[in-house]
Amino acid sequence: LTVRRKGMLAAHSDQPAAVVIDARLRILDEVGRGRLPPAATAREGGGGGTHRFVVCCAAGSLEERSSTPVPDHWTILPCDTDDAGRIDLEDALRRLRGLGICSVMVEGGGETLGGFLRAGGGAGGTAVDCICVTVALKILRGGKGVPAFGTGEKILAEGGVDAGEAFMHLCDTNVLCLGSDIIVLGMM
Repeated sequence: LTVRRKGMLAAHSDQPAAVVIDARLRILDEVGRGRLPPAATAREGGGGGTHRFVVCCAAGSLEERSSTPVPDHWTILPCDTDDAGRIDLEDALRRLRGLGICSVMVEGGGETLGGFLRAGGGAGGTAVDCICVTVALKILRGGKGVPAFGTGEKILAEGGVDAGEAFMHLCDTNVLCLGSDIIVLGMM
């Protein structure tokens, strides 16, 4: 959401709809602060028909924030949540399909990316068809680092799968270099 140049959304009608996963609608706190990404403030352009900016939130969270006005060009999409209060990604994908959004590109941290890898598809599958991982060759000092797709222990503990089933393999893999970054493309 933050990488598009100013004016780019209005200039290109084929831009994708922006979708944000925000269980508690914290993004509404940013409305009055002027810290929203361009996709959240653009009233013209963007794909997704009338749904140019969609916020997937927990059912009931909009009522809890009734004093905060929602911009009229936003679509608030109440979704089911898991026991920890996180958006049920399978439910969110079903609801997005109901809005005519049939393909998503996920940008996020380890928890979000890992959640999509664990989400539906049936028969042990995944909601992910292909994957494009960009590795910026920067080293994070100190701490534990940032896991790319959640930690393996969490996947094993939450998923109820054994170690042999926890690993996903890519096929038709390509590796590209872009400056000092490495890009890995593959099909699930």
